[in-house]
Amino acid sequence: MMTHYAVLFFAVPLLSFSLSEELQHNTNTVDPKENYSYEVDHWRVKEGDNNNKAYETSVDSTWKDLSEYERTSIHGVWWVMTGVTISSEAPENKFFALFPDRIVSAFAVYWDGVYISSNGVVSDAKGQERVGKYFCLFLIPKQLSTAGTHQVALRISNWNVDAKWERGQFFFGYYDSIIRLVYAWQLRIYFLLGIIFLAMFLNVFLYFTSHRRLTFLLFGVLCFVIFLSLLLNYYWAISDVSNYYLDYRNFLVPITLIFIGIALPVFFLYEF
Repeated sequence: MMTHYAVLFFAVPLLSFSLSEELQHNTNTVDPKENYSYEVDHWRVKEGDNNNKAYETSVDSTWKDLSEYERTSIHGVWWVMTGVTISSEAPENKFFALFPDRIVSAFAVYWDGVYISSNGVVSDAKGQERVGKYFCLFLIPKQLSTAGTHQVALRISNWNVDAKWERGQFFFGYYDSIIRLVYAWQLRIYFLLGIIFLAMFLNVFLYFTSHRRLTFLLFGVLCFVIFLSLLLNYYWAISDVSNYYLDYRNFLVPITLIFIGIALPVFFLYEF
């Protein structure tokens, strides 16, 4: 039965694993000599648009620190802004990129007032908003990512998704290093899903070929629930999904965790 415990040892900790845990170095000062991805912090937020201007340039008393911000509604339009300092010039063959994680529903990115790109269609009306993709990267033009302090701003609209955008994170680093990290993380998820699926299949097979020993069936069911929870939690790593996915994940994953909480002690009680 040691294989049972080995599967649980590797699978259960990853039920709450986040890619952002590997994107370290929480600072707004970037050293191009280090091949890291930095979490951008110290955001300020402003609720609503200023006469629907294309870009908010000034920070006044209406802006609040994001850590102190208390939103009046889960839906609406917001501006968030922070500064990023690049300590020196990057090599010619290196390009910086911005990587958002769980920013919903749609948003537009500005760098020093220059529009970079959008994820979805930002709007101050629900019917006109188009929900963006869960996974996206924004490449910063070489001529804009020079040494010095730069202003990063996002115009966010959230009308069609019930997830809270302020729980999201924003990372900055070399484009190629972020891509490599994401690919490595995806391979880890594929590998883990494969192991759990194989364990589930083998235990169900052994149940029907070993005089229907209940231990195999219980562990097979436990593997199935863990597999389902992992698949729901990290489905974005397998398929190109929109931010609607967050609503389904936030609803379904806690249900699977409840079933895991039931199936795990039942298995151990029967085993011992």
